[in-house]
Amino acid sequence: LAPNANTAGCTGGCGRLMTRSTVQRWPALLLPPLLLMLAAGPVMAAETVDRGAFSLLYRAVFGNRDDSAAAERPPTPMRVIGAGLGRTGTSSLNAALKQLGHKPYHMAEGVVDQGHEAQWRRVVEASLAGNTSEFKAATDAVIDLIATEGFDATTDYPACLIFEELLRRYPDAKVILSTRSSGKSWAKSVLSSVGHIHNVIKHRPFSFLKKLRDGAVMTRGMYPMTGIKLDKDDVPEEKSLIASFDTWAAHVRKVVPPEKLLVHIATDGFAPLCAFLGVPHSDCPDEYPNVNDSAMIRRAILLFEVITW
Repeated sequence: LAPNANTAGCTGGCGRLMTRSTVQRWPALLLPPLLLMLAAGPVMAAETVDRGAFSLLYRAVFGNRDDSAAAERPPTPMRVIGAGLGRTGTSSLNAALKQLGHKPYHMAEGVVDQGHEAQWRRVVEASLAGNTSEFKAATDAVIDLIATEGFDATTDYPACLIFEELLRRYPDAKVILSTRSSGKSWAKSVLSSVGHIHNVIKHRPFSFLKKLRDGAVMTRGMYPMTGIKLDKDDVPEEKSLIASFDTWAAHVRKVVPPEKLLVHIATDGFAPLCAFLGVPHSDCPDEYPNVNDSAMIRRAILLFEVITW
């Protein structure tokens, strides 16, 4: 770009860099980290609030691990496929699978930390548009990405939405349908936590960042993919959540052969999980993890809302 009036007095070729568009972009580029630093103080200092809320916010904004060596590693075959919807004990299952030696792909540790929002946005948009060929191409690309980065198990949204495609790719994998006591309890959990995230991150300053624009589209689109309706405020409807919970569970049971499927509630503990995965009793941990992150997610959403406009 040629020097212009905005670069008067600039020497050493900086006129090519200091254009009006660059200067105008500075507030958008600097504002998110500045606001994060301002918001971090009270959260990190409060003795009654753990650091999970700020950690989630930080990961959502900056998570994008540089795993340049991934392309050189051979793809890892999928061994365990989580078909349970988010908020069905998927964080606890994620922790349990780690204890059993797996590397699970989860919303936080897979999508957010690895920076896969754009790839999942493509999957969601193709699904909602009814574009079969694009959905297949997008899903194949995501599955390749997961395998290349060494994950051998999946839990949580959005990977649960493509459990059929994963099973077709990896017919020897086993499927775990994590669930809750009822659709009503699941709906309550969703509405008190993740059901509002897309409505927060679509606003400024988060909308300045492509990673979070993609994340907002992805998280909003996950609900219609399982037949869940959104109300006028773009929040999942409770009745629709309850109905979809039962419909989804029935669909998984219909698609997955019984010998490959474990229906699991967190209170069932490690015993059925170890038996299903062929883990010897002597290697099976006693205490199943209890990762209840609902409160942390609510605090994170509150933190998100404080710095949006």
